Parts: sequence; structure tokens; C-alpha cells
Amino acid sequence: MKKILPLVTVFLSSLIMAQDWNQYKIETLTNQTRITGWTAPQKASVLMDFIYVNKPALCVEIGPFLGSATYPIAKALMFNKQGIVHSIDTWTYYYSGERLAEYDIGANFWKNSNINGDAIYLEFVVRHFQDNLRSYCHPIRLNSLTAAKLFSDSSIDMLYLDGDTLPDYCYEELLLYYSKVKSGGAIWLNRADLESKHRLVEFLMENCNYHKNWSYGIECVLFTKK
Repeated sequence: MKKILPLVTVFLSSLIMAQDWNQYKIETLTNQTRITGWTAPQKASVLMDFIYVNKPALCVEIGPFLGSATYPIAKALMFNKQGIVHSIDTWTYYYSGERLAEYDIGANFWKNSNINGDAIYLEFVVRHFQDNLRSYCHPIRLNSLTAAKLFSDSSIDMLYLDGDTLPDYCYEELLLYYSKVKSGGAIWLNRADLESKHRLVEFLMENCNYHKNWSYGIECVLFTKK
């Protein structure tokens, strides 16, 4: 009986933890739907579960906008009581017809919106500070290629790529950050179904392990670096 009790205790503790996590996730996703952006709650739920299970320490997100993906990522880190997500964006958009594509939702938003980048950046910062996430979320207002210099090679546990959709730029971005991800580290490619990202998918398929079960369809795909 003495040998069984510890096992029962561990089981009950795990069960309570899972119940707490499910309730916490429901509350987080309810709040997440109030954030303007293009991260469906189902996708946010997958990201949260991945972080809850795998417990990454150093996370990097490129292209947070108002934080519809940042928020669930940071909240999952907060539940784990460890880790931080560095969210990289210029929070600035200079429209030119040459850069705009029909599929670029973010670019079209900037073109058709009267909201300026400073206002969006301020809303992003205020929201995450209000929810006591300042220890788990660090905004970096820089071009992603410049910001890469802030991270050492093989240091990133989880990379979430959701930045520029221009083919050459996003490919250069991937190559630059690929070296920053540690062996076994996670690379999430958002909007992987876009034609402009096919080259990125090919590179990741060749150099990483693809995880269909974790991926959110073909839209947000998970790889781990070999």
C-alpha cells in the first residue's frame, strides 16, 4: 500500500493540473477573441497546448501586430511559470503598390486603415502589461533582420514566423533565424499555405521534422530542427 500511495498522489496531482489548465485555457481564449488579428481561437489553442506540454524557455515571434498570437503564447508561458516570448515587429508600414499583394492581409490593413503604427504598438504594450504579462512578453520594435543579431545561434526553443509575406524577404528571414533555433527546437510557420511561402516549406521539409499532429492544418505548420 505504501508503494501505491505515491503513484495515486502523482495521478491526482496531474489530474488537478490538467483541470486547472483547461479552465485557464478557456478563459485565455475568451479574452483572445477580443484582440484584433488573424489568429483563430482554434490555432491559439494548439499553440497553448504545445507550450504547456513542451515548456519552451526562449520563444521568438515575428509579426505580432496587436498580439492575437502573442497573448495566448505569453499566457501559456505564464501558466508554466517559465519562459519569455520576444515579439518582433516594426509596428510600422510604409505602403507602396510594389509591396502590396492581394494575399497580404496585414499590408491591406495598413493601406485601408487610419490607425498609425505608434497607436497599434501602444495598444499591444498596454494590453500585455495590463494582464501582468510583462515578465513573459518582451516587445522588440525593430526590423526582424536587424533583431536577429540579438539572439545567439542555437538559443531559441520556439520560433513563430508570421512576418512579411514577400517571397524573397520571408525566405531570407527564415534562413537567418534558422541558425538561431537550437537542435530539436520548434519552428512554427504561419500562413504556410500561401504561394509566397512554398519555398520556406520546401526548406523546412528538407531540413526539419514535420509534425502533422501538432500543425493547424496546412495554415500553421510545425517543424522541429534536426
